[in-house]
Amino acid sequence: MYALTTSGPVVQLKVTVDPVSGLSQYASRTYVTRLSGFGTGLGAADDLQSLMVFTDASGIGAATQEVITKLPLCEDM
Repeated sequence: MYALTTSGPVVQLKVTVDPVSGLSQYASRTYVTRLSGFGTGLGAADDLQSLMVFTDASGIGAATQEVITKLPLCEDM
């Protein structure tokens, strides 16, 4: 799972179940930083095997100012 805040980095999260206790275990890592502008959304393109990060470079939500950054889906956690 990936998460994005408006001003922060994209974070990758992994949730697993401990087979002994049955409790959830969480692992996280910073996936990408220094995006241009404010984060506005995330999307996964299965056909491209990519994570699409949408940012607003204008910082004010201006139309046609969206920047899309294409990143590989990483499942190595």
